[in-house]
Amino acid sequence: MLWNQPIPRLILLASLMGCDSQQLATPVVDAVVSASNSGRRSGQDDDDRGILPLSRFANGDHDAACDASAFRAFDFWVGRWHVTASGRSELAGTNLVTKTLDGCAIEEHWSDTAGVRGRSLNSFDSNTRTWSQLWMDQTGGALELSGRGNDHRMQLAGTHPTSRFDATPFTDRITWTAVGRNRLRQVGEASINGGAFSTVYDLTYSAVRNATTIAPSTLEFCASPARPRFHAFDFMLGDWTIRRSGSSSKIRSSVSTDLGGCLVEERLSGPGGYEAVAYSGFRSATFVWNWMFMDNRGVQLLLSGPATLTGNTMTLAGRKTDRRGRVVDVRVEWISMDANTVEQRWGFSTDGGITWSAP
Repeated sequence: MLWNQPIPRLILLASLMGCDSQQLATPVVDAVVSASNSGRRSGQDDDDRGILPLSRFANGDHDAACDASAFRAFDFWVGRWHVTASGRSELAGTNLVTKTLDGCAIEEHWSDTAGVRGRSLNSFDSNTRTWSQLWMDQTGGALELSGRGNDHRMQLAGTHPTSRFDATPFTDRITWTAVGRNRLRQVGEASINGGAFSTVYDLTYSAVRNATTIAPSTLEFCASPARPRFHAFDFMLGDWTIRRSGSSSKIRSSVSTDLGGCLVEERLSGPGGYEAVAYSGFRSATFVWNWMFMDNRGVQLLLSGPATLTGNTMTLAGRKTDRRGRVVDVRVEWISMDANTVEQRWGFSTDGGITWSAP
């Protein structure tokens, strides 16, 4: 893939909504985005498709984007849970698992008995018929997993180098199995270099009405200035307005950190009830930055790339199958122009990165 080519300039400008009285200039874009109204309910503003160039991946009509039964295959995990090591009674942690984005995504909020927290974003891609998860925790751990399941069992796995110093393939695999209306089992396994899987943990979930309160840990592992790559996306923190040229419509974006600085979380809202969530963070073991996006039109996007030390740019790339079954390479740049403006540049390629086009 030829990453040294310049990205065709589709630029989205995000203006930081500051608290002072300074007037910000209206951002402009040097490439026009066109979008059709196909599949839209009558009178609905089209800008929730045009501002972010993702319409080629959207899953049909907004009102029914995630109504298919496949989007409910992981619903057996949704709930409020007490978690123990299987075969034991001592509490290991609590987990709150909720549906969001009009049923298009599932979010996890884990806390162990020491208060160390982890979160994950889970979503289904109707074009590839697979589920994906991005997990981040307060110790700087990260997992990117994908797989398939049904209404009582889900298995997700991901393979990556053992470390940035060791290219040996290492596979994480997690299996969730419903064992009753109010109980399920979660088993984590690992494999090195394609070998047999060994069990890392075996947990039992029991549904509860009110979970035990666990005081959160004060661990700030990723927030330390001594770990600058965890701060590669800090220039995006804040509240933003995203615009495109030729339109007065906009998307509101709020970007914040959680898990002691290990998770960068973006929440977006726009015309026609549009909503989206993006989780991102740095995996220190492999020196890779991961980004996972999901919206309430059924669009899922996973990107990754190296974390820079400059603190004013981020370039992430990935591969996505569109509604026609075509494999599309996607590359996104976030470039901090000044304290109040970020350019977001998108590039798409359908020939393996030989040529790129603006969406």
